[in-house]
Amino acid sequence: TYFVTVGMRSVKFWSMVDVDRYVEKNQAYLGNNTDRSASVSNTQLMLSLDSKPALLSSSFKDADFIDVQCATVAGKIQTFALTSAGVLCSFFPQKTLDKFVDIKSTAKVYGLAVTAKYVICASSGGIVRIFSASGLGYVNTLPRPPPRGEAFLSMAKPYESFASPSTAAIYPDCVAVRPSPDGQYLVCVYDDRAFYVWDIGDPSRIQAHRVCPAHSQTIWDVQALPYSPDSGLPSGTFVTCSADSTIRFWNLDRPAGPGAAAADPSRSDLLQAIHTHAGLGNQNDLAAKQSSEHGLRCVQPSPDGTLLVSGDRQGNLRLHSLVDFKQLAEIPAHAAAV
Repeated sequence: TYFVTVGMRSVKFWSMVDVDRYVEKNQAYLGNNTDRSASVSNTQLMLSLDSKPALLSSSFKDADFIDVQCATVAGKIQTFALTSAGVLCSFFPQKTLDKFVDIKSTAKVYGLAVTAKYVICASSGGIVRIFSASGLGYVNTLPRPPPRGEAFLSMAKPYESFASPSTAAIYPDCVAVRPSPDGQYLVCVYDDRAFYVWDIGDPSRIQAHRVCPAHSQTIWDVQALPYSPDSGLPSGTFVTCSADSTIRFWNLDRPAGPGAAAADPSRSDLLQAIHTHAGLGNQNDLAAKQSSEHGLRCVQPSPDGTLLVSGDRQGNLRLHSLVDFKQLAEIPAHAAAV
């Protein structure tokens, strides 16, 4: 048994010293104590780990390895490592480099996950790529989540907007990926604090299984929405506003009856989102977002449920239609936060 660590210009395989061999090599220090367990217990601080560096080619002499995972592939334990430059490597059990492939990341690479069949790599721009664990051949790329600064295209199924990615849009980074034990599902965590569960059982037909979006900063107000047939929002919907400059519409009611959940397993509690300051959507740094002067402090719907007014930290009032969710007016009403 062993474990693997990675870092700058380094991939190391670590193993515990065999107890029998340790006692034999340190017999002079241990004295005549023939009780192996007692000897080891009394000298446990003397135990150390043996490390052996992986044999890397000259191409990786300056590589910064950021993540590593081990998995059993085709009955053999294999090690996979990812560099900050977006190069995925596989190693033989003998600690020699086997294969490597460029995952073609857009900017930053965050990490990887491994199943018995696939290696999944997460990177910036919402890009998650799947490779074959047996040969590092390209398999598929997951759909991207909705871009920053844009509302979901469909209130009933917000993941439908994944089908038409925009080249000009800014997408949230995928900062972590983890598969289910059986490899059927993949959890992706994005830097806007949303996470999605994808069904990757058939990688040629990847589908959203669960959509769990969230505000990326403090929620400052929540209001119940009066029901209006014109808005298309179901009864029981409520609205929240946040320092992340978004207004979000939620409904926690689930379809009733047997098989209702199975009919739409990817249903999200989030029905719609309005981004009032699109410029914030271009910031990947959460700390920069938190220090921004923009952000919403209060919301209030009209009694008939067709209009919504919001106030922000800069003293602006905005009026939105709840029929088409378009902004109708923006007024600099106060000199400070509303």
